[in-house]
Amino acid sequence: MRWSLACLAVAAVGCDSPKSEAPSAPSAAPAVTSAPAAAPAPSASPPRLPNLVVDTPGVNVGGEPHHAQNPEATKRLRDAVAKLPVSGKDVPVVALRGAKTGDVTALLGALFAAGATGAEVRTQNRDRRDTLFSVTPPKRAGKLPECTVAAMMLKDRTAASWTLRGGVALKYPRGMAGPDLTLTFEGVAKQVKACAASTALVVSGDPSVEWGLTFDLYDKLKTTEPALPITTWIVPAEAPVAGRAVRLEQ
Repeated sequence: MRWSLACLAVAAVGCDSPKSEAPSAPSAAPAVTSAPAAAPAPSASPPRLPNLVVDTPGVNVGGEPHHAQNPEATKRLRDAVAKLPVSGKDVPVVALRGAKTGDVTALLGALFAAGATGAEVRTQNRDRRDTLFSVTPPKRAGKLPECTVAAMMLKDRTAASWTLRGGVALKYPRGMAGPDLTLTFEGVAKQVKACAASTALVVSGDPSVEWGLTFDLYDKLKTTEPALPITTWIVPAEAPVAGRAVRLEQ
C-alpha cells in the first residue's frame, strides 16, 4: 500500500516516462578553401644581340649572311639590323682583315641608323694582335669644322688625305710592302695641326680594299707618337672621293 502511494505521488513527474535526449551540438560549417593563386606569367626575356662578324664572304648577322655590295643588299642589311637591340648601345663587331671595307662600313652605317651610340670594331693589327677601333656615329659627333681631316685607303692601295670641305688631296706613294703609312702619318699630322678647331678625324677606304689595310691606316694614325690630338674617329657609311667634299650621314 505504501509503495502504491509512492508511485502515485511521483506519477506526475513521469515515474515510468523515458528520458529525453540531450540536444546535439550544431555541426561545424564546411571549411572554405581559397583557390591557389595563379602563377605569374613568365616575363619575356629581352632579345639578345647576336654576333656581328664581317669576313671575306660578307656580313654575318647572327648566322644570317648579307652581301652589302649594292643598294638593295645594303637596304636588306639595314632592315635586319633595325630589328636588333642596338639602340643606345656601343655595339661590338668583329671584322677580319680579309673582309671588304665596303662590307664593314655598310654594317657600321646600319648600326648607327638603328640608333647605336658607337661601335667597337675588333680587328687584328699587323702584328696579329686583337685591337679595338672605337667608331663614333657622325650624328653623335655633330657638325664638324670644314678643316677636319679625312684619310683614305685608295683602290690602288695607296693613301690620301684632305679636308672635309674638299680641295687638293695629298697622296702618298706605296712602300716596299704596301702603303707607306709613315709618310701618310706625317702628312696627316700637318693637316691636323692646321685645324686646331677639330678633334675628329675621318677614316675610310675604297669599298673593294681589304679591311685590314683600312684598319692599318687607322692604327697608324692612332698609335704613332707624338700622338695626334684626336678624340673622335668617324667611318662614313659611304666611301668619299679623294679631294671632294665628304658627306657624313646624319
